[in-house]
Amino acid sequence: DDGNIAIRLHHLSGESISVWYCFSVKDKNGKGVAESVTSSERLFSPNGILNDGRRQYIWGTKDFAKRAHIISALVEGTLIIEVRMRQPDTAASPSMPFIPENPLSK
Repeated sequence: DDGNIAIRLHHLSGESISVWYCFSVKDKNGKGVAESVTSSERLFSPNGILNDGRRQYIWGTKDFAKRAHIISALVEGTLIIEVRMRQPDTAASPSMPFIPENPLSK
């Protein structure tokens, strides 16, 4: 029995944010092999704040995909995970994707 892998977003700032998000694992051809999309917006509390005993500064899924399926999608030993985020009050625009600055490219 091959287990599932978990995937999570961890909010680190001191302010709350609400976002819709999606995780997508891509193979060497850029094809999505696993995806998880939120069904509603998620409120991320400030880092370290518990709400009714729940850590609401971390969201994700514990059953993202089968481990073997993800391992087969490695690209030269690297797992490529696309993370898309959108604030609820922002209109989705395919011509303006969310692309964060890569700190490693500096």
